[in-house]
Amino acid sequence: MGSRIRIEDSNISYAGYGDRDKSGLVIYADNVTIRNTMFYRCYSGIYFRACNNSSVENCTFFEIEKNAVSYEALYFEYEVGTTHNITDCKFINIGGTGLWANENIRHLNVSSSYFVNCSTGIFARTVSFFVYNNTILNSTTGILFIDAYKMRIELNRLKSCQKGISLENAGCTAIERNIIVNCSTGINAYRNFPFYYLLIRFNSIRNASTGVDITYSDNVTVEGNSIEKCKDYGIKYFGHFTTRFGNFYLHNRLSYNEYGIYIRSKDVGLIQDNNFIGNTHSGIYLYDAYNLTIVNNTINHSMMGILAISCKDMRITGCNISNVKEGVNLTSCSNIIFSITSISNTNGALKILYTTNGWFKLNSFNDSEVGIFVNERSSHLTFTKNQFNRNPCHAVDLGSSQWDFNGYGNYWGGVEDYHDWNGDGIVDKPYVIDEDSIDHYPLIKPWGEPYNRGIRLVRVPGNGTRVAAGRWFNYTFRAEDPDGDRPWYELVSYPEVNFTLENTTGNFSYMPGEGDVGRVNFTVTVYDGNGSRDSMEFYLLVLPPNNPPVVGEIGRVKVVVGEVGRVYLNISDPDGDDVSVRVVSSEAPFELHFYYYEYIWFRTSEGDEGIYRVVLEVDDNNGSVVRVVFEIEVIPPNREPIVEGIVDQECYVGDEFRYQVIARDPNPNDILTYRIEYSGRGFAEIDEGGLILIIPAIEDVGVQEVRVWVSDNNGSEVMVRFNLTVKERNHAPEGDEYVEVVVSAGDVIEVGLDVEDSDGDELVVGVEGEWPRWLGVEGLVLYLSPRMEDVGNYTIYLNVSDGRGGYLEVELVVMVVEGEVPVLLLPERVVMKERERREIHYDVEYGGNGSVYVELLTGYGWCEEVDGGIILEPEDGDAGRYELRFEVGVEGGVSGEIGMDVEIERNLTTLRCEVSVIPYKGEYKVGEEVIFRVVWSGYGGELGFHWEVLLGGERYFEGNGTEVRVRFDRAGEYMVRVDVIGEGEPIEEVVVNVREVEGVGGGGRMWKVIIGVVITLVIIVVLIVLYFKGGIIKSILFKRAEGQGSPQRFQRGGF
Repeated sequence: MGSRIRIEDSNISYAGYGDRDKSGLVIYADNVTIRNTMFYRCYSGIYFRACNNSSVENCTFFEIEKNAVSYEALYFEYEVGTTHNITDCKFINIGGTGLWANENIRHLNVSSSYFVNCSTGIFARTVSFFVYNNTILNSTTGILFIDAYKMRIELNRLKSCQKGISLENAGCTAIERNIIVNCSTGINAYRNFPFYYLLIRFNSIRNASTGVDITYSDNVTVEGNSIEKCKDYGIKYFGHFTTRFGNFYLHNRLSYNEYGIYIRSKDVGLIQDNNFIGNTHSGIYLYDAYNLTIVNNTINHSMMGILAISCKDMRITGCNISNVKEGVNLTSCSNIIFSITSISNTNGALKILYTTNGWFKLNSFNDSEVGIFVNERSSHLTFTKNQFNRNPCHAVDLGSSQWDFNGYGNYWGGVEDYHDWNGDGIVDKPYVIDEDSIDHYPLIKPWGEPYNRGIRLVRVPGNGTRVAAGRWFNYTFRAEDPDGDRPWYELVSYPEVNFTLENTTGNFSYMPGEGDVGRVNFTVTVYDGNGSRDSMEFYLLVLPPNNPPVVGEIGRVKVVVGEVGRVYLNISDPDGDDVSVRVVSSEAPFELHFYYYEYIWFRTSEGDEGIYRVVLEVDDNNGSVVRVVFEIEVIPPNREPIVEGIVDQECYVGDEFRYQVIARDPNPNDILTYRIEYSGRGFAEIDEGGLILIIPAIEDVGVQEVRVWVSDNNGSEVMVRFNLTVKERNHAPEGDEYVEVVVSAGDVIEVGLDVEDSDGDELVVGVEGEWPRWLGVEGLVLYLSPRMEDVGNYTIYLNVSDGRGGYLEVELVVMVVEGEVPVLLLPERVVMKERERREIHYDVEYGGNGSVYVELLTGYGWCEEVDGGIILEPEDGDAGRYELRFEVGVEGGVSGEIGMDVEIERNLTTLRCEVSVIPYKGEYKVGEEVIFRVVWSGYGGELGFHWEVLLGGERYFEGNGTEVRVRFDRAGEYMVRVDVIGEGEPIEEVVVNVREVEGVGGGGRMWKVIIGVVITLVIIVVLIVLYFKGGIIKSILFKRAEGQGSPQRFQRGGF
């Protein structure tokens, strides 16, 4: 067992790839940290067995055949493994599972990791697992937990998986704030532990076949999720509980699915505060469901609001259903409580088929073709205190339902046309649905609305009102009703006189005759139609027929000297008599003329100034005469006021603009008054002294016209005008005044300035001094693209201007750093043979956004650099060991070098060799020299040959070359070996026998020597002649040790 083991910056490839039961790393130790390590084409990546406190950080698992990371602790061997963390890792193209853990693993956390193309992203059969902020793409199953509890799955992103998150026999688990897109099933829960909770909350699920699929699971809460555009079901439940915990579906938003919620269950459940929008079939679909409560749900724009089939013991209350084809359909249900629910804008609000034992109370059915439809097979249904509004057909009952209960029926829109004379809130006659369905106690108002606070007469003629005999007297009674009920007026006590009364408006007309002269009594009563009434008595005084003429008050008439004056007469006769008018007396020095008794006109002249009294007499020629007294005042000619001109002015929005109008009147007795007209929407007034006060509004920005009238109140008035230019005060831009940026040389980054202008002005960014070449700007976005020569710290002062004098100075501190050199991932060593072709692709890891390049620094004829990599294609003769050097870097930024060893082995598979010995003999004598030669073909490179001659196991001769010469000076049996230099295996081994020279007497020995020399010379001459004649000299080869008579040819097919 180890303590604090660290494995960092490693590359593990081809560990058991294609084999089984082999891993890149096998860990049996505690406190292990594996960081920045690449696992490539391994059968399994990391295998932890009964370990504690491990950490896998920033590792990459690519093309793993089985499981990338496995944690195992065998229960039957009493093993336990706890506290493991995986963070910032990448799992790509995993044949098995990205992360696998069995049942005896505890406290496992995986976060900020990336799973792509895995059979299963994460699998666990464990306790206390935290899955946080991971991304899982294109996997058969994103997350799979079996027999697990105390799980937290939070803030993960799953896309294009067959199943996003799947739980089986899990409990005490929370699935929260995940985003699941394009998965066949978003979240699947199957047979979860009934005594432990399962929370599915605040997730976003889109474009699935089924958003949340719950099967045989109890104590599940589905809350606050957004589920939309699912092909089949937003939320689906199937199963029959064995416990009594129930499931809860709360505060979810289900939109544009086929079905919002589908439940088939035999036990309790709560559907509350959900919002259903645009579901193509139904918001809630219940089949064979018992003990359900549906509360405060909103369902809009679906084909059907709620569809319940074969349901029992169900309560629907507080729901709002509108703009659907069919509101609620109850088919073959029983024991239903349906209350406080509003259904509107449907073809049919509530359809009840084959249903028994239903209680429907305090519901609202509005603006639908049919409010309620009950078929003939439904029974024991009670409807009370419901309201029906604006439905062409309120209800159809083919069965025998009860439409009132305990003296209270329903409100049927339109019953206001009936009466409730006793004021008990019940219409005085029943409401008939059909001959067998009657509401005996229809409500005069919807249940709960304030009822009939009484009506009161507030306007009748005053007692003693005088009425002329023979003339119409017109009057309108008026009543007030706080309930808004329409009044109905009637005269309940009156004499036999000529009158008319409009009952609905209260318009009363009375024509008294001569016999009515005197006091006439009336009593008027008003009704509200709901049992309330009010009465008042009044009397009129009818006067005799003739009445004196009536002349309106004239008072004093003013006229200027030299002008024509008019005195208008307002004369009428109550009896319609023709009247005549004459001047009884006049103090005026000028003559008065009448114009058809409409007015008196006169002409004044100079010297007529003064006040004159005139008396007129008006006679109705029927015995009544009325005198009228008035005065004529002749005044001197009036001169209009003099007002100094006003030049155009400027001010700002919200300021108090004040200006004094200077005016005078040539007539010293005239009193000047002022009035003002301002074209803007702000406040404007002028006081009695001519001081203007204007407070412009924001809408007044621009040029507004101001008009001022100066009047002398004596017939003269002068108007002056000027333009007031209203300006809006400019506000300087606001935002961050200090921005600090760190950028690596070679990278290109964007930096947005957080600057706003409250006036909405377009902002322009400038710089104090010269722009750095690597700094650009577009709008409020800075573009930084420094190069290596720009490394350093810069302080740049930017000027953000609104073009109207307002600006904000922003201090921009830029730290240009060298940055990190990109990592070029290459094999450390490449081994290959001549005439073999190998392609190596550049694999670069770089965290920045600059342009990365790779350049081959060392060149060989067998190495070619292509786009994205190199091609190695050595030929014969290129065998050896080489080092290739590469430069990797960022354009304009840092760079570095990396090496890769290449070992090229000879490829001698086509080599063919022939070994010949000259001269060839069965035996050789001591002192003779022998030539050994190798002739070879089938290989294009250079080869060296090594010769070794052994005598008695000891080296006698050693040499190199295609040909060697050996002189034997000792007798014995020699072993001759030849091989290719660098290749360990010899071409062939040949045995050569050398004997001592036999002794002879006198010159006998000499003659033998001479004869041998002569024979040798003769053979050489013959061979030379044959050669020059074009003959082919075949190589003479050794016989093998077996003593065969023909030369031998030694070949090695694999040499």
